[in-house]
Order: sequence, then structure tokens, then C-alpha cells
Amino acid sequence: MKKAKNGKWICYGCGSRVIQQATAQIAYLKWMVKQMHLLSDEVQALSDEKTQLQEDLVVMANKAESVFAQHRCELEKLSGDNNRWVVERINHYNQQCIDWIWRFKTLPSLSQYQEWTGRK
Repeated sequence: MKKAKNGKWICYGCGSRVIQQATAQIAYLKWMVKQMHLLSDEVQALSDEKTQLQEDLVVMANKAESVFAQHRCELEKLSGDNNRWVVERINHYNQQCIDWIWRFKTLPSLSQYQEWTGRK
């Protein structure tokens, strides 16, 4: 290859094959750049979705905490009575509230959230 006076490369012997290969390479690189932009957009969308899910989880955790507090009040009212079954049920659900509050307050990753909910 030799650079001509006009600044273009000239290939003696193989002729236009170099131009064809260069054109194909440029087309491939353009396609790769387009794919990278699409992937970047997808990653941003997933990031936004994860942020929204985390905000939703915090709201749900706050609701669970208020329900937990309400159940605790009910439990205190019933503890003097002989309603052992009711007290056990409230304790059971209070424990579930505590478990879910812990899960939500630790702000799980998207994969953990999907694992817990069975969503994909």
C-alpha cells in the first residue's frame, strides 16, 4: 500500500478488495456502535425499574411496620383474655411482618426481588 498525493491509500496488486474489506469493516463497526447504544438504553431502563421497585419496597415496608404496630396493640389487648388461639395467630402474623420488614428494609437487588416473588 502506498499513500497517493491526494491522501488516499492505493493498493497495488489487490485493487478494490481493500476498499470492500474496509467498507465491510466500517459497516460492522457502525452496527456494533448501534448495538452498544441499544444495550446502554436497556441497562438504563433496568436501572430505572430497579430504583422504582426499591422505592415501592420501602413504601410496602413502611405499611408493614404500621400493620405490625397495629397487631402488637391487638395482641396487648387480648393477652389478658383466654384467647390463646387468637394470640398465637397474631404472633404468627407479627413474625411474618417482621420477616418482610427485614427483607424490604435491606433493599434487595432486583434478582432477589424476582426470586422472592417468582417474577422474571
